[in-house]
Amino acid sequence: MEATTRRLSLKANEVSSWTPDSLFQEKDGVRRSAWPMLPCLLAVLFLALLGMHIWPSGRSLLWGDPLRAWDPHVKVAGLAVTHNIKPEAKAPQKRVHIFVCTDEYDLRPLAVLINSTISNAMHPDRLHFHMVMPADRLFTRKYLKYLFPKAHIEMASKFIDIHEVNKHITFRNDSGARKELISPYNFLPFYLPEVYKDIDRFIYLDSDIVVKGNIENLYNTDLEGNAAAAVEDCSQRFAIYFDFAQLDEIQAREGLDRPAWLPPEPFDPKACVFNRGVLVVDSKRWIEENITSAIIWWMDEFQKSERNLYKAGLSQPPFLLALYGKHKVLDGMWNVRGLGRPNLSELEREYFFNTFSMNYTRKPFVSPFADTAHILHFNGAYKPWKGKRKREITDGIVSLCGRKERGLECAELWWEYLSPTANDFLKPFAKKTTSE
Repeated sequence: MEATTRRLSLKANEVSSWTPDSLFQEKDGVRRSAWPMLPCLLAVLFLALLGMHIWPSGRSLLWGDPLRAWDPHVKVAGLAVTHNIKPEAKAPQKRVHIFVCTDEYDLRPLAVLINSTISNAMHPDRLHFHMVMPADRLFTRKYLKYLFPKAHIEMASKFIDIHEVNKHITFRNDSGARKELISPYNFLPFYLPEVYKDIDRFIYLDSDIVVKGNIENLYNTDLEGNAAAAVEDCSQRFAIYFDFAQLDEIQAREGLDRPAWLPPEPFDPKACVFNRGVLVVDSKRWIEENITSAIIWWMDEFQKSERNLYKAGLSQPPFLLALYGKHKVLDGMWNVRGLGRPNLSELEREYFFNTFSMNYTRKPFVSPFADTAHILHFNGAYKPWKGKRKREITDGIVSLCGRKERGLECAELWWEYLSPTANDFLKPFAKKTTSE
Protein backbone atom coordinates (compact mmCIF):
# COMPACT_ATOMS: atom_id res chain seq x y z
CA MET A 1 0.00 0.00 0.00
CA GLU A 2 2.82 2.37 0.92
CA ALA A 3 4.66 1.60 -2.33
CA THR A 4 1.52 2.25 -4.35
CA THR A 5 0.99 5.61 -2.64
CA ARG A 6 4.57 6.65 -3.36
CA ARG A 7 4.15 5.72 -7.02
CA LEU A 8 0.93 7.78 -7.41
CA SER A 9 2.19 10.88 -5.61
CA LEU A 10 5.52 11.03 -7.53
CA LYS A 11 7.61 13.46 -5.54
CA ALA A 12 9.28 16.37 -7.25
CA ASN A 13 12.80 14.95 -6.88
CA GLU A 14 11.70 11.80 -8.69
CA VAL A 15 10.40 13.67 -11.74
CA SER A 16 13.89 14.51 -12.92
CA SER A 17 14.81 10.82 -12.94
CA TRP A 18 11.88 9.80 -15.14
CA THR A 19 12.72 7.41 -18.00
CA PRO A 20 10.65 5.58 -20.61
CA ASP A 21 11.05 2.45 -18.48
CA SER A 22 8.74 3.99 -15.90
CA LEU A 23 5.88 3.30 -18.31
CA PHE A 24 6.38 -0.41 -17.66
CA GLN A 25 6.31 -2.64 -14.61
CA GLU A 26 7.40 -6.23 -14.09
CA LYS A 27 5.08 -8.86 -12.70
CA ASP A 28 5.99 -12.55 -12.43
CA GLY A 29 9.09 -11.85 -14.49
CA VAL A 30 7.04 -10.44 -17.40
CA ARG A 31 7.41 -6.79 -18.45
CA ARG A 32 3.95 -5.26 -18.76
CA SER A 33 2.67 -1.75 -19.56
CA ALA A 34 1.67 0.28 -16.52
CA TRP A 35 -0.99 1.97 -18.74
CA PRO A 36 -2.49 -0.82 -20.87
CA MET A 37 -5.05 1.55 -22.49
CA LEU A 38 -2.43 4.05 -23.64
CA PRO A 39 -2.10 2.68 -27.23
CA CYS A 40 -5.88 2.83 -27.67
CA LEU A 41 -6.05 6.41 -26.41
CA LEU A 42 -3.24 7.47 -28.74
CA ALA A 43 -4.98 5.82 -31.69
CA VAL A 44 -8.27 7.64 -30.93
CA LEU A 45 -6.42 10.97 -30.61
CA PHE A 46 -4.64 10.43 -33.92
CA LEU A 47 -7.90 9.62 -35.75
CA ALA A 48 -9.59 12.68 -34.21
CA LEU A 49 -6.81 15.00 -35.38
CA LEU A 50 -6.84 13.41 -38.83
CA GLY A 51 -10.60 13.88 -39.07
CA MET A 52 -10.34 17.60 -38.22
CA HIS A 53 -8.02 18.12 -41.19
CA ILE A 54 -9.87 16.07 -43.80
CA TRP A 55 -13.43 17.05 -42.82
CA PRO A 56 -14.73 19.48 -45.48
CA SER A 57 -14.86 23.03 -44.20
CA GLY A 58 -17.92 25.15 -44.69
CA ARG A 59 -19.71 28.23 -43.44
CA SER A 60 -20.44 26.68 -40.06
CA LEU A 61 -17.48 24.37 -39.33
CA LEU A 62 -13.81 25.30 -39.42
CA TRP A 63 -10.69 24.83 -37.38
CA GLY A 64 -9.53 27.52 -34.97
CA ASP A 65 -13.10 28.73 -34.45
CA PRO A 66 -14.41 28.41 -30.89
CA LEU A 67 -18.03 28.84 -31.99
CA ARG A 68 -17.66 26.79 -35.20
CA ALA A 69 -19.47 29.45 -37.18
CA TRP A 70 -17.15 32.18 -38.31
CA ASP A 71 -15.08 31.45 -41.39
CA PRO A 72 -16.80 30.55 -44.67
CA HIS A 73 -14.97 28.25 -47.06
CA VAL A 74 -14.04 31.20 -49.28
CA LYS A 75 -11.68 32.51 -46.59
CA VAL A 76 -9.78 29.23 -46.51
CA ALA A 77 -9.51 29.24 -50.28
CA GLY A 78 -8.23 32.81 -50.23
CA LEU A 79 -5.56 32.04 -47.66
CA ALA A 80 -4.48 28.95 -49.58
CA VAL A 81 -3.91 31.05 -52.69
CA THR A 82 -2.01 33.69 -50.74
CA HIS A 83 0.28 31.20 -49.05
CA ASN A 84 1.24 29.76 -52.43
CA ILE A 85 2.57 33.13 -53.61
CA LYS A 86 6.16 33.19 -52.38
CA PRO A 87 6.99 36.86 -53.18
CA GLU A 88 4.05 37.96 -51.01
CA ALA A 89 5.73 36.62 -47.88
CA LYS A 90 8.82 38.79 -48.53
CA ALA A 91 7.00 41.96 -49.55
CA PRO A 92 6.00 44.40 -46.77
CA GLN A 93 2.35 43.99 -45.91
CA LYS A 94 0.13 46.93 -46.72
CA ARG A 95 -2.25 47.53 -43.84
CA VAL A 96 -5.89 48.17 -44.63
CA HIS A 97 -7.30 50.40 -41.89
CA ILE A 98 -11.05 50.10 -41.29
CA PHE A 99 -12.85 52.38 -38.83
CA VAL A 100 -16.29 51.78 -37.32
CA CYS A 101 -18.02 54.28 -35.00
CA THR A 102 -20.87 53.09 -32.81
CA ASP A 103 -22.22 53.41 -29.27
CA GLU A 104 -24.48 50.34 -29.38
CA TYR A 105 -24.07 47.65 -26.74
CA ASP A 106 -25.26 44.96 -29.14
CA LEU A 107 -22.12 43.37 -30.58
CA ARG A 108 -23.85 41.31 -33.27
CA PRO A 109 -23.61 43.99 -35.99
CA LEU A 110 -19.85 44.32 -35.37
CA ALA A 111 -19.42 40.55 -35.40
CA VAL A 112 -21.18 40.27 -38.76
CA LEU A 113 -19.24 43.20 -40.22
CA ILE A 114 -15.88 41.75 -39.15
CA ASN A 115 -16.76 38.19 -40.09
CA SER A 116 -18.02 39.09 -43.56
CA THR A 117 -15.03 41.37 -44.22
CA ILE A 118 -12.32 38.88 -43.27
CA SER A 119 -14.21 35.99 -44.87
CA ASN A 120 -14.23 37.64 -48.27
CA ALA A 121 -10.80 39.33 -48.11
CA MET A 122 -7.92 37.97 -50.16
CA HIS A 123 -5.46 38.81 -47.34
CA PRO A 124 -7.35 38.88 -44.01
CA ASP A 125 -4.11 39.35 -42.08
CA ARG A 126 -3.71 42.83 -43.61
CA LEU A 127 -7.00 44.13 -42.18
CA HIS A 128 -6.84 46.33 -39.09
CA PHE A 129 -10.18 47.17 -37.47
CA HIS A 130 -10.42 50.31 -35.31
CA MET A 131 -13.53 50.44 -33.12
CA VAL A 132 -14.48 53.96 -32.01
CA MET A 133 -16.80 53.39 -29.06
CA PRO A 134 -17.53 54.86 -25.60
CA ALA A 135 -14.98 54.20 -22.86
CA ASP A 136 -17.29 51.79 -21.04
CA ARG A 137 -17.26 49.39 -24.02
CA LEU A 138 -13.66 48.22 -23.56
CA PHE A 139 -15.02 44.71 -23.03
CA THR A 140 -15.97 44.73 -26.71
CA ARG A 141 -12.45 43.90 -27.87
CA LYS A 142 -12.22 40.97 -25.47
CA TYR A 143 -15.30 39.30 -26.91
CA LEU A 144 -14.53 40.12 -30.52
CA LYS A 145 -11.01 38.75 -30.12
CA TYR A 146 -12.46 35.59 -28.64
CA LEU A 147 -14.58 35.17 -31.75
CA PHE A 148 -11.81 36.21 -34.14
CA PRO A 149 -8.51 35.33 -32.43
CA LYS A 150 -6.41 35.98 -35.55
CA ALA A 151 -8.01 39.30 -36.49
CA HIS A 152 -6.38 42.69 -35.80
CA ILE A 153 -8.98 44.49 -33.67
CA GLU A 154 -8.31 47.49 -31.45
CA MET A 155 -10.41 49.93 -29.49
CA ALA A 156 -9.50 53.38 -30.82
CA SER A 157 -7.98 55.31 -27.93
CA LYS A 158 -7.33 58.81 -29.25
CA PHE A 159 -9.42 61.51 -27.59
CA ILE A 160 -12.41 63.07 -29.33
CA ASP A 161 -14.37 65.62 -27.30
CA ILE A 162 -17.91 64.20 -27.39
CA HIS A 163 -19.30 67.28 -25.60
CA GLU A 164 -17.89 69.48 -28.36
CA VAL A 165 -19.48 67.25 -30.99
CA ASN A 166 -22.85 67.35 -29.22
CA LYS A 167 -22.87 71.17 -29.23
CA HIS A 168 -23.37 71.18 -33.00
CA ILE A 169 -26.08 68.49 -33.20
CA THR A 170 -29.68 69.65 -33.48
CA PHE A 171 -32.78 67.47 -33.68
CA ARG A 172 -36.12 68.83 -34.86
CA ASN A 173 -39.29 66.79 -34.73
CA ASP A 174 -40.55 68.20 -38.02
CA SER A 175 -37.34 67.42 -39.96
CA GLY A 176 -38.30 63.83 -40.82
CA ALA A 177 -35.11 62.45 -39.23
CA ARG A 178 -35.15 59.40 -36.93
CA LYS A 179 -34.34 60.37 -33.35
CA GLU A 180 -31.76 57.58 -32.88
CA LEU A 181 -29.57 59.38 -35.43
CA ILE A 182 -28.85 62.07 -32.84
CA SER A 183 -26.01 59.99 -31.35
CA PRO A 184 -22.66 61.82 -31.56
CA TYR A 185 -21.12 58.57 -32.81
CA ASN A 186 -23.12 59.13 -35.97
CA PHE A 187 -20.95 62.21 -36.57
CA LEU A 188 -17.55 60.98 -35.37
CA PRO A 189 -16.51 59.66 -38.82
CA PHE A 190 -16.14 63.31 -39.87
CA TYR A 191 -13.52 63.89 -37.12
CA LEU A 192 -11.37 60.81 -37.82
CA PRO A 193 -9.01 62.37 -40.42
CA GLU A 194 -8.17 65.20 -38.01
CA VAL A 195 -7.61 62.88 -35.04
CA TYR A 196 -5.82 60.04 -36.87
CA LYS A 197 -3.51 62.13 -39.05
CA ASP A 198 -0.86 59.40 -38.84
CA ILE A 199 -3.08 57.10 -40.93
CA ASP A 200 -2.83 58.43 -44.48
CA ARG A 201 -5.78 56.48 -45.86
CA PHE A 202 -8.60 54.52 -44.28
CA ILE A 203 -12.01 53.01 -44.97
CA TYR A 204 -14.98 54.03 -42.87
CA LEU A 205 -17.92 51.61 -42.59
CA ASP A 206 -21.25 51.98 -40.80
CA SER A 207 -21.87 49.12 -38.39
CA ASP A 208 -25.02 47.89 -40.24
CA ILE A 209 -23.01 46.48 -43.14
CA VAL A 210 -22.18 43.12 -44.71
CA VAL A 211 -19.03 43.06 -46.85
CA LYS A 212 -19.32 40.59 -49.75
CA GLY A 213 -16.34 41.75 -51.83
CA ASN A 214 -12.59 41.92 -51.32
CA ILE A 215 -12.19 45.05 -49.18
CA GLU A 216 -8.62 45.57 -50.45
CA ASN A 217 -10.03 46.50 -53.86
CA LEU A 218 -12.01 49.29 -52.22
CA TYR A 219 -9.01 50.45 -50.21
CA ASN A 220 -6.84 50.67 -53.34
CA THR A 221 -9.27 52.98 -55.16
CA ASP A 222 -7.58 55.84 -57.01
CA LEU A 223 -9.09 58.92 -55.35
CA GLU A 224 -7.79 61.14 -58.18
CA GLY A 225 -6.77 63.88 -55.75
CA ASN A 226 -10.11 63.98 -53.91
CA ALA A 227 -10.52 63.97 -50.13
CA ALA A 228 -12.90 61.01 -50.14
CA ALA A 229 -14.70 58.49 -52.29
CA ALA A 230 -18.33 57.46 -51.90
CA VAL A 231 -21.09 55.75 -53.87
CA GLU A 232 -23.56 57.96 -55.70
CA ASP A 233 -27.20 56.91 -55.85
CA CYS A 234 -29.18 58.69 -58.55
CA SER A 235 -32.47 57.22 -57.34
CA GLN A 236 -32.16 59.96 -54.70
CA ARG A 237 -31.47 63.64 -55.47
CA PHE A 238 -30.38 66.68 -53.49
CA ALA A 239 -33.89 68.11 -53.83
CA ILE A 240 -35.27 65.63 -51.27
CA TYR A 241 -32.91 66.90 -48.55
CA PHE A 242 -32.56 70.66 -48.87
CA ASP A 243 -34.48 73.93 -48.84
CA PHE A 244 -32.91 75.46 -51.94
CA ALA A 245 -34.29 78.92 -51.23
CA GLN A 246 -32.17 79.00 -48.07
CA LEU A 247 -29.16 77.52 -49.88
CA ASP A 248 -29.38 80.29 -52.49
CA GLU A 249 -29.46 82.93 -49.73
CA ILE A 250 -26.38 81.41 -48.10
CA GLN A 251 -24.50 81.29 -51.39
CA ALA A 252 -25.31 84.95 -52.01
CA ARG A 253 -23.33 85.98 -48.92
CA GLU A 254 -20.17 88.00 -49.37
CA GLY A 255 -17.03 88.87 -47.45
CA LEU A 256 -16.42 87.28 -44.05
CA ASP A 257 -19.91 85.76 -44.06
CA ARG A 258 -18.98 83.57 -47.00
CA PRO A 259 -16.60 80.71 -46.04
CA ALA A 260 -14.04 79.44 -48.53
CA TRP A 261 -15.64 75.99 -48.79
CA LEU A 262 -18.85 77.27 -50.40
CA PRO A 263 -18.81 76.23 -54.07
CA PRO A 264 -18.76 79.11 -56.57
CA GLU A 265 -21.76 77.67 -58.46
CA PRO A 266 -25.20 77.06 -56.89
CA PHE A 267 -26.01 73.58 -55.64
CA ASP A 268 -27.85 71.48 -58.22
CA PRO A 269 -31.23 70.14 -56.99
CA LYS A 270 -30.83 67.22 -59.42
CA ALA A 271 -27.39 66.22 -58.11
CA CYS A 272 -27.17 62.56 -57.12
CA VAL A 273 -26.95 61.76 -53.42
CA PHE A 274 -23.80 59.98 -52.16
CA ASN A 275 -24.09 57.95 -48.97
CA ARG A 276 -21.73 58.49 -46.02
CA GLY A 277 -21.97 54.88 -44.77
CA VAL A 278 -19.04 53.66 -46.91
CA LEU A 279 -16.08 55.99 -47.40
CA VAL A 280 -12.49 55.83 -48.55
CA VAL A 281 -10.69 58.81 -47.01
CA ASP A 282 -7.40 60.52 -47.80
CA SER A 283 -6.63 62.16 -44.45
CA LYS A 284 -4.20 64.73 -45.84
CA ARG A 285 -6.54 65.95 -48.58
CA TRP A 286 -9.48 65.96 -46.14
CA ILE A 287 -7.55 68.27 -43.81
CA GLU A 288 -6.35 70.49 -46.66
CA GLU A 289 -9.94 70.92 -47.87
CA ASN A 290 -11.19 71.72 -44.33
CA ILE A 291 -13.95 69.12 -44.71
CA THR A 292 -14.50 68.66 -40.96
CA SER A 293 -14.84 72.42 -40.43
CA ALA A 294 -17.21 72.67 -43.39
CA ILE A 295 -19.48 69.92 -42.03
CA ILE A 296 -19.60 71.56 -38.59
CA TRP A 297 -20.36 74.93 -40.21
CA TRP A 298 -23.34 73.48 -42.09
CA MET A 299 -24.58 71.85 -38.87
CA ASP A 300 -24.43 75.25 -37.18
CA GLU A 301 -26.31 76.83 -40.10
CA PHE A 302 -29.07 74.26 -39.58
CA GLN A 303 -29.07 75.06 -35.87
CA LYS A 304 -29.53 78.79 -36.57
CA SER A 305 -32.11 78.46 -39.35
CA GLU A 306 -35.70 79.40 -38.57
CA ARG A 307 -36.96 76.88 -41.11
CA ASN A 308 -35.39 73.47 -41.68
CA LEU A 309 -32.36 74.00 -43.91
CA TYR A 310 -32.36 70.26 -44.52
CA LYS A 311 -34.52 67.26 -43.66
CA ALA A 312 -34.68 63.46 -43.72
CA GLY A 313 -31.33 63.09 -41.96
CA LEU A 314 -28.91 64.54 -39.43
CA SER A 315 -25.37 63.61 -40.48
CA GLN A 316 -26.01 62.87 -44.15
CA PRO A 317 -27.16 66.41 -45.27
CA PRO A 318 -24.16 68.42 -43.95
CA PHE A 319 -21.85 65.74 -45.32
CA LEU A 320 -23.43 66.15 -48.77
CA LEU A 321 -23.00 69.92 -48.72
CA ALA A 322 -19.39 69.81 -47.51
CA LEU A 323 -18.26 67.14 -50.00
CA TYR A 324 -20.23 68.53 -52.95
CA GLY A 325 -17.88 68.41 -55.95
CA LYS A 326 -14.99 67.15 -53.80
CA HIS A 327 -15.47 63.38 -53.87
CA LYS A 328 -14.57 60.48 -56.13
CA VAL A 329 -17.56 58.40 -57.26
CA LEU A 330 -17.22 54.72 -56.35
CA ASP A 331 -18.75 51.82 -58.23
CA GLY A 332 -22.33 51.44 -57.01
CA MET A 333 -21.75 47.85 -55.87
CA TRP A 334 -19.66 49.16 -52.96
CA ASN A 335 -22.73 50.49 -51.15
CA VAL A 336 -26.05 48.87 -52.02
CA ARG A 337 -28.07 50.72 -49.43
CA GLY A 338 -31.59 51.01 -48.01
CA LEU A 339 -31.91 47.34 -47.05
CA GLY A 340 -33.39 48.27 -43.66
CA ARG A 341 -36.26 50.16 -45.27
CA PRO A 342 -39.77 48.73 -45.83
CA ASN A 343 -40.69 50.63 -48.99
CA LEU A 344 -39.46 52.45 -52.09
CA SER A 345 -40.06 56.16 -52.56
CA GLU A 346 -41.89 57.38 -55.66
CA LEU A 347 -38.64 58.89 -56.92
CA GLU A 348 -36.92 55.50 -56.58
CA ARG A 349 -39.73 53.73 -58.40
CA GLU A 350 -39.55 56.24 -61.25
CA TYR A 351 -35.76 55.85 -61.41
CA PHE A 352 -35.89 52.05 -61.71
CA PHE A 353 -38.64 52.20 -64.33
CA ASN A 354 -37.09 54.95 -66.47
CA THR A 355 -33.51 53.66 -66.21
CA PHE A 356 -33.91 49.88 -66.14
CA SER A 357 -37.56 49.27 -67.17
CA MET A 358 -38.20 47.74 -63.74
CA ASN A 359 -41.71 48.29 -62.43
CA TYR A 360 -41.93 47.92 -58.64
CA THR A 361 -44.68 48.55 -56.11
CA ARG A 362 -43.90 50.68 -53.06
CA LYS A 363 -43.74 47.66 -50.72
CA PRO A 364 -41.57 45.81 -50.06
CA PHE A 365 -38.32 47.67 -50.65
CA VAL A 366 -36.50 46.00 -53.55
CA SER A 367 -32.77 46.27 -54.25
CA PRO A 368 -32.42 44.62 -57.68
CA PHE A 369 -28.61 44.64 -57.76
CA ALA A 370 -27.97 43.40 -54.22
CA ASP A 371 -27.24 39.83 -55.34
CA THR A 372 -24.02 41.08 -57.01
CA ALA A 373 -23.13 43.71 -54.39
CA HIS A 374 -19.72 44.07 -52.78
CA ILE A 375 -21.29 45.75 -49.73
CA LEU A 376 -24.84 45.39 -48.40
CA HIS A 377 -25.95 48.36 -46.29
CA PHE A 378 -28.89 47.87 -43.92
CA ASN A 379 -29.52 51.55 -43.28
CA GLY A 380 -33.08 52.28 -42.26
CA ALA A 381 -35.22 51.58 -39.22
CA TYR A 382 -35.46 47.79 -39.66
CA LYS A 383 -32.23 46.05 -38.62
CA PRO A 384 -31.95 42.27 -39.12
CA TRP A 385 -30.60 41.66 -35.60
CA LYS A 386 -33.61 43.42 -34.08
CA GLY A 387 -35.99 41.01 -35.79
CA LYS A 388 -36.41 37.27 -36.10
CA ARG A 389 -33.80 34.98 -37.59
CA LYS A 390 -36.49 33.04 -39.44
CA ARG A 391 -39.52 34.93 -40.66
CA GLU A 392 -42.92 33.46 -39.90
CA ILE A 393 -45.41 33.00 -42.76
CA THR A 394 -47.57 35.73 -41.25
CA ASP A 395 -44.67 38.21 -41.03
CA GLY A 396 -44.29 40.80 -43.76
CA ILE A 397 -41.16 41.04 -45.90
CA VAL A 398 -39.18 44.19 -45.18
CA SER A 399 -36.85 44.16 -48.18
CA LEU A 400 -35.87 41.92 -51.09
CA CYS A 401 -32.33 41.60 -52.45
CA GLY A 402 -32.02 40.77 -56.14
CA ARG A 403 -34.62 40.83 -58.89
CA LYS A 404 -38.08 40.47 -57.42
CA GLU A 405 -38.80 37.20 -59.19
CA ARG A 406 -35.73 35.49 -57.72
CA GLY A 407 -34.65 37.73 -54.84
CA LEU A 408 -33.98 36.69 -51.26
CA GLU A 409 -35.20 38.49 -48.20
CA CYS A 410 -32.30 40.83 -47.45
CA ALA A 411 -32.13 39.89 -43.77
CA GLU A 412 -31.20 36.32 -44.74
CA LEU A 413 -27.96 37.62 -46.28
CA TRP A 414 -27.08 39.27 -42.98
CA TRP A 415 -27.84 36.18 -40.87
CA GLU A 416 -25.54 34.06 -43.05
CA TYR A 417 -22.61 35.52 -41.10
CA LEU A 418 -24.00 34.87 -37.63
CA SER A 419 -24.64 31.30 -36.52
CA PRO A 420 -27.40 30.49 -34.01
CA THR A 421 -24.72 29.60 -31.44
CA ALA A 422 -22.90 32.89 -31.94
CA ASN A 423 -26.19 34.80 -31.82
CA ASP A 424 -27.06 33.21 -28.47
CA PHE A 425 -23.58 34.04 -27.17
CA LEU A 426 -23.79 37.74 -28.12
CA LYS A 427 -27.50 38.42 -27.64
CA PRO A 428 -27.29 39.16 -23.87
CA PHE A 429 -25.38 42.37 -24.68
CA ALA A 430 -28.36 43.62 -26.67
CA LYS A 431 -30.49 43.75 -23.51
CA LYS A 432 -28.38 46.66 -22.26
CA THR A 433 -29.47 48.67 -25.31
CA THR A 434 -33.18 48.03 -24.83
CA SER A 435 -33.09 48.76 -21.09
CA GLU A 436 -31.75 52.30 -21.48
